[in-house]
Amino acid sequence: MKILHTFSFFEIEDKNNVPKPEYTGTMRRNQALREIKEMMKDTLTLRQLQITELYYIDGLNTPQIAKKLGINKSTASRAINRSLKKLSPYLKYYRLR
Repeated sequence: MKILHTFSFFEIEDKNNVPKPEYTGTMRRNQALREIKEMMKDTLTLRQLQITELYYIDGLNTPQIAKKLGINKSTASRAINRSLKKLSPYLKYYRLR
């Protein structure tokens, strides 16, 4: 008789005791970010939304944003600051700011 495979104690899975995925802090943060992104769409103007996404999601700085959109650096900076003011209640609620 030939042994095809040996099982160790750790390979045997108890089907009644399968670990369930936990709702981790990362999952909560991702859910909060999705909700904030929806609030951004509802709260910000299209221009503020565009500039804020370029700044926080794409990682561009204000001179880069200004050059890309053909606007003044101070306009990009003001849009980011106004966006933060509008979103601060949501960010505080989710403890992201």
